[in-house]
Amino acid sequence: MFEVGLSEVLVIILVACYFLDIKDVPKIIKAVRQVFKYLNSFSKEVKDFIENLEKESKKIVDMEGNEQETFDLDDITPDLEKNDLKTSKTKKKNKNDQQK
Repeated sequence: MFEVGLSEVLVIILVACYFLDIKDVPKIIKAVRQVFKYLNSFSKEVKDFIENLEKESKKIVDMEGNEQETFDLDDITPDLEKNDLKTSKTKKKNKNDQQK
């Protein structure tokens, strides 16, 4: 999420040393490190929550309380297109046979 390279960290430390007392820099570095750890763990929790929500959304409960799996239309569309092509070819062939 937030990617900070070594060069950015060094620039931040140099600027902090210039404006702040040198004694306070280790405390500030520690605080910044804790903030980044918290942000990383928070982003991981959000990703896990979204993945779990995605998995749960693929299941529904019918009137008898049984879980039923749902399917995406993209998964079954190729099969439908194949069947439609076969059906349309058969219809065309039947029309041609009837006209002869």
